[in-house]
Amino acid sequence: MGMGSILLVATLAVLALLPSTSMGDVELTHISTAYLPPWGGKKPALFSNAVEQIAYDPNRKLIYVAGERILHVLNATNPADLALEVSLDQHHDDFTDIDLCGGRIFLTARNITDPPNSYLRIYESYDMERQDPLELVLETEGMT
Repeated sequence: MGMGSILLVATLAVLALLPSTSMGDVELTHISTAYLPPWGGKKPALFSNAVEQIAYDPNRKLIYVAGERILHVLNATNPADLALEVSLDQHHDDFTDIDLCGGRIFLTARNITDPPNSYLRIYESYDMERQDPLELVLETEGMT
């Protein structure tokens, strides 16, 4: 038996001896799944073009999903049937963070080809009635 196996057995033995501190059973229910197209419509590959940042607008029932080279806006009016509203492709940008405040979307990005040229963009929240692309309010460049 290797060292890793011994450690696993010892850990499981200790866990089996600990008293249960749970207050009840936890049950997870699957509501829906949304498959998002990757940047450029390319076939998804492991460890590439991942969307890693998410922000939810409870007033408009919108989910903003951002990652390498792409920003998606999902309509969550019906959580059982999420619908892709719009995608914004950015060929040279890796979106590193996203947040919402006062009806605006704050999005930071790292320029993949020129990292010192990273930026912050502020957009108006997506308007499902107009179904227009996101409206840019402010852009700052040269952030590191």
